[in-house]
Amino acid sequence: MKTQIKHLLLMALVISSLTACKKESDDNDDTQNSGLPGQLHKITSSGNDLIIYSYDGTGKLTQEEIHNGNQTMTITYTYDNGKISNETGKYNGSTAYQYTYTYQNNKLDKCNIVGATQSYWQMHYDNGKIDYATQYIGGGESKKMTYTYTGDNITEAQLLNRFGGTWELEKRYEFEYDNKHNPLHDLNVPFSEVISEFANLVSPNNSTRIKEFDQNNLLVNDDQYQMTYNADNYPTTTTENNTTTYEFIYY
Repeated sequence: MKTQIKHLLLMALVISSLTACKKESDDNDDTQNSGLPGQLHKITSSGNDLIIYSYDGTGKLTQEEIHNGNQTMTITYTYDNGKISNETGKYNGSTAYQYTYTYQNNKLDKCNIVGATQSYWQMHYDNGKIDYATQYIGGGESKKMTYTYTGDNITEAQLLNRFGGTWELEKRYEFEYDNKHNPLHDLNVPFSEVISEFANLVSPNNSTRIKEFDQNNLLVNDDQYQMTYNADNYPTTTTENNTTTYEFIYY
């Protein structure tokens, strides 16, 4: 799945992709595998747990446990002054990556990559939304992700790489949405290095269709999702291209 599920599973498990900013919490919250009524508990498929969300005693997200066969990525978050200060990913028990976060004017400014000198993502805003994000490696520009919104939903995203002083397109996405509640949006994750995942985490509605285009702007994937919903207009299942079905389990 190119969005909510497979990018969380595959990109996390290759230890290169997830950068996130979680909802506010008190410092040093204890992680508990519990949540408040209506919060997203886990995502499953064919009875197998894929992602399990853990919260503190007040319902604030503190951990994601991502399963792919016998491989597990556990992502934990710590907070300072009510905002995330550190994200750590452990792959099969060993630390895989660590990010720290800095803020300007109460908004995320940088996602810093621990252990890589002068390597970080720099956020840029327009009308309160992330307009584009630039990755710096060793102090130099490396990648850029740009976003176009319709209302609060991201309807287009582009990934560009810098070669010889020129930005060149690597891939582009187009998104369509329903008018229901997106449970991943409730996790308050305003940034991710995976651009199609980012759209699904930030947009308040659920993606029903995602088109992926290559560097020549040719269509390479056209994924469509059929969903069922509960009485609160949150999805209970999503079926990708009439094949694999994922279940959303709530507290």
